[in-house]
Amino acid sequence: METILVFSVLLLACSISAAQTAEDEVILKKKIALLQPFTSDMEAVLTRIVASLAVQKEQITLLQKENREQEAKLKEVETQKTEIEQLKQRLQAKQVAFSASLVEHGGGTYTGPFNTETTLIFKRVVTNIGNAYNPYTGIFTAPVRGVYNFELTLHGHGDNAYPTAARLFMNKELIFTAWEH
Repeated sequence: METILVFSVLLLACSISAAQTAEDEVILKKKIALLQPFTSDMEAVLTRIVASLAVQKEQITLLQKENREQEAKLKEVETQKTEIEQLKQRLQAKQVAFSASLVEHGGGTYTGPFNTETTLIFKRVVTNIGNAYNPYTGIFTAPVRGVYNFELTLHGHGDNAYPTAARLFMNKELIFTAWEH
């Protein structure tokens, strides 16, 4: 009886095990059947995500290219801005003008006569942009190359014994002479 009981328990265990396996297989098949639409949905979603990522990757590449182009343009603009600022500074430094007269106010003051060439020192300096005129020596030093305009007004009293003359020198070389009798 003991042997039969052990054999029955063993047979029962095998049949339960076989029944569970068959039952598990049915359950597994049902789960797989339920997962198949989900899997195809997942595949569709993943396909869309991959496509979207490809588009985004292409857009990022284009944006990076545009960014590099913009950076190059910005550097060029900054370089041009620096050059413009430097030119402005040079132009400001190169602006030169002076206006002066021998008398402080009005007229009636005589200068000379001189028996030798004498540098006249203007007593009234109206304008001295660029500080090219030295009011202590009476000498104008051109700080930059360019065209300069000098105007001179002479007045003679009509006496041939006392002619009036003025000369303009550049680097001790006579450039211009004006006479008045």
